[in-house]
Amino acid sequence: MNRNRFPLLIAPLAVLLVVVAGCSSYTYDVAKTRIEPVLSVSEQAPTPTKMSEIQAIRDAERAQLEAQQAAREAEVAQKAAEEARLQEAAKAAKAAEEAARIAAEQAAREEADEVARRAAEEAARIEAEKAEAERAEAMRLEAEQAAQEAAQEAARLAAEEAAKLVAPVPSADTLSFPYRYSPVKETEQITGSVPKFSSLLIPLPDSRLREDEAKLLAGEIASGISDIDAPVLFITGEMQNIVTLVNQLQRNAILVPSGAIVTSFPIEKIGKNSVTVTVRQGKSLQLLIAYAPEYEVFEAFLSEPEGNGWKQIVERNRTSRLQTAQEVSNEASDDSSVLLGASLFEPSHLDWTSFSPVQYRSPFEWPMTMYLEEAKFIDGYRTTHYSEETAAGTTLRWKPGDVELQERIDYLYSRKLLPVETAMLSLGGLSSNDGTKIPNRYAIAGTYIVP
Repeated sequence: MNRNRFPLLIAPLAVLLVVVAGCSSYTYDVAKTRIEPVLSVSEQAPTPTKMSEIQAIRDAERAQLEAQQAAREAEVAQKAAEEARLQEAAKAAKAAEEAARIAAEQAAREEADEVARRAAEEAARIEAEKAEAERAEAMRLEAEQAAQEAAQEAARLAAEEAAKLVAPVPSADTLSFPYRYSPVKETEQITGSVPKFSSLLIPLPDSRLREDEAKLLAGEIASGISDIDAPVLFITGEMQNIVTLVNQLQRNAILVPSGAIVTSFPIEKIGKNSVTVTVRQGKSLQLLIAYAPEYEVFEAFLSEPEGNGWKQIVERNRTSRLQTAQEVSNEASDDSSVLLGASLFEPSHLDWTSFSPVQYRSPFEWPMTMYLEEAKFIDGYRTTHYSEETAAGTTLRWKPGDVELQERIDYLYSRKLLPVETAMLSLGGLSSNDGTKIPNRYAIAGTYIVP
């Protein structure tokens, strides 16, 4: 082998041995003997081949460094990519969380809307059921009302038909007293927790009317009281006028010398001027009527209001009129409750006081009302209207001249009854005259409690 080439071959090996010297298993002496020739050779001027080898080594080292740099850059890139991945994952997680929150809120809103919708539907259903129930109840009540009205109408028609079969009250000229007129078979009694009833006193004209006038007046009165539930009526006046009205009313009545007592209560017994009825089980009521026409005092008063002529007539007639009042009082029962309907044609001493708004009045003791008060009869109107100044209670208006007479001459008196309310009623032709020739008369209504 060419010695000049050997050192050139050994040189790279020596360099490699130096790099990996720590990895060689040769001893220091052996390595020294082998390296020295290389060192001696390396001291020689490099040849082109050697330069090429050195350059290759450098290129290898540079390549290695570049590879390491690339590895480090790859590692950095990998870390950056991992970081980016983690950030993206975090963003994705946050976005997912936000989406879940929004979805939860949306779900909550939808659930709340659904609950509200169901509540609204339930409220609407309940309201509809309530409205339907109210409508059904209204229809039921309407049907009951219609049935009741139909039954009442049928009963009325039946009563009218039955009344046609009953002979009317005969002429007053042929009557014998007491006369019982019974066109209606049914009777009634007081019901309810408060035992009360209503009554009417109707004062008819005191002179006989022509037949057509009497029938016209009776029709007007019957129509005027048709809606008043009063099981007791007192009718005073001229007897033929009374007969005409009783026939028009077609209600059960007892005609006596003082007038007619019309009642739907069961009758127990009949007196001279009274009827005793049963108002409820075990409770009797005496209905008493009085009629004492007297125009002489009024005529004297109207002709000379400031004079004493009318007072002299009162004194002259006192005895006979007190006898009439005494007869009424004597017939009144001491055991049962009593209701008296009285046309006395005499003012009340309770109205003639210094407080009266009527100018011609002054305190005066009218005999009949004084007597009845002493006999323990209660004046229903004055009891329920305490002031004669503000509640005169006029039942007669008459103005044949310059002075108009305004007086309460018709009364509802009672014993062992509690007056609840009373009022004056205007009844058709009875109360619509001009008040000059024929006086205007007014009915009186009262409600009473039976103790």
